[in-house]
Amino acid sequence: MGEVYYTGRGQGILLLESRDGRSEVVEMTPGVCAFIPPDWAHRSINTGTEKLIFVWVCNPDAGHDYGEICSRGMRKIAVESEGRSIVLDNPRFSAGR
Repeated sequence: MGEVYYTGRGQGILLLESRDGRSEVVEMTPGVCAFIPPDWAHRSINTGTEKLIFVWVCNPDAGHDYGEICSRGMRKIAVESEGRSIVLDNPRFSAGR
């Protein structure tokens, strides 16, 4: 079992990354229910002007080794460009660390 994020208010994105290098982006808007598969790294990012409010449900065994993420970074980053949020390849990502 993985994790579930249900967005109640605000606007954001959920960045997901699998151990084998796949990346996914989920738009977080009110009413969106996102499933995070087991063992996927993820982070939620507020991209709006109001608070991003969501409910998070998880199984304690669904975790990812975030030490790995701390040492090499995630493959994707979210940045603001011309007043909107976009997702780009992370120039500081290091697969070899």
